[in-house]
Amino acid sequence: MLNFAPTLDKPMYRITTLLLSIFALVSYGQDSPRVDYSFDDCSSSDASGLNADVQGLIGCTCGVIDSAAIVNGNTIDLDTMITDWLVDDYSISFYFRSNNMQAFIDLISIRNQCNQDSALAITYLAGSDEVEVLMSLNDNNRRRFKGSINPDVCWHQVTLVKSGLNVLLYLDNALANEEVLPLNISYSEVVPMRINGSPCQGITDSPLDGAIDELKIYDRPLSATEIFNSYQYPGQIISNDTTIFEGASVDIRTGKSCAASTAWTPSGSLDDPSSPMPTATPTLTTTYEVTFSDGACQARDEITINVLDPSQLTCDTLLLPAAFTPNGDFLNDEYGISNRFIVDDLESFIIRDRWGSIVFETTDKNETWDGTFGGQAPNPGTYLYTINYTCAGDEYSAVGSFVLLR
Repeated sequence: MLNFAPTLDKPMYRITTLLLSIFALVSYGQDSPRVDYSFDDCSSSDASGLNADVQGLIGCTCGVIDSAAIVNGNTIDLDTMITDWLVDDYSISFYFRSNNMQAFIDLISIRNQCNQDSALAITYLAGSDEVEVLMSLNDNNRRRFKGSINPDVCWHQVTLVKSGLNVLLYLDNALANEEVLPLNISYSEVVPMRINGSPCQGITDSPLDGAIDELKIYDRPLSATEIFNSYQYPGQIISNDTTIFEGASVDIRTGKSCAASTAWTPSGSLDDPSSPMPTATPTLTTTYEVTFSDGACQARDEITINVLDPSQLTCDTLLLPAAFTPNGDFLNDEYGISNRFIVDDLESFIIRDRWGSIVFETTDKNETWDGTFGGQAPNPGTYLYTINYTCAGDEYSAVGSFVLLR
């Protein structure tokens, strides 16, 4: 399989996230979250032992990774010490699934009363497919902002990142909004963070009819790269658009789905059109659409597989990828010449970073770059390549650039 289809062929919400991961200005790290409620096995304790007070019976349902917490009318009060950590730099990330069709849906809040005093509220605007965030000290010092979610998925990821006075809102793996706070906002130490328990329920908000999963809180700002790499693609296609030569096949990978049924169209060139991860052998360029049917919710995604006839390619068509992601997920992990068969002799293949330093070079047309230099992983960004080769007895050269994403 030749994975040289440019990422720019993917839907815009995915493109935005990929490009933002290159220029992320917030800090980068791999340490674990300070709070980690996975809700696996219906547990209301997080990975570090913090307990949650469940008001009502918590149920289990199929989640993003394992199980998720059903919160149909139930309130989950998290440990009160969590509020103390939400002062300086922090990140809050979780997935939610809602059966509500209209109204303002309460997701997560820290507020004593339904007013602007010392309040944090994350609300789902079901009628417009948006998530709204309120961060407020009082009427004169507050920010209310929102962003759009992907309407074609059932599970939605919300990540709120605070770095200094800068706040970034990521929704479904894409940057949805940015704000600057008027001052550093702290929240009441006697009011816990609540899932589906805002005092505004019955006034402006409605309770969530749905589920919450993978709630994580960090005492630092997450980078765009970390957010992208941790995204689970629930009920979505993980594989990028790609290009193959006639007769080749592509294994299509998807994230976990809780769907009762899966349907692909067109189905004629798939080995199993009811499988979440079929093998495609198209004879012509084909866009496949998948529908995951999970009760009242249907998640949809698509992938395009371009098919090329090798005999129609000319000597100046090397077809190098526009981007690659050497992150160990076995998708686009290496960078190299895709249609090597047109190269009779490779004089040089050199990759440089933006400062001109050589990070990879070879004279073997079959050799690819694994995205490392000196045993270390270079920074994400734009890299330049120069290639000199012979084809059909003539000399050719190619110069271009690509994006390394992690």
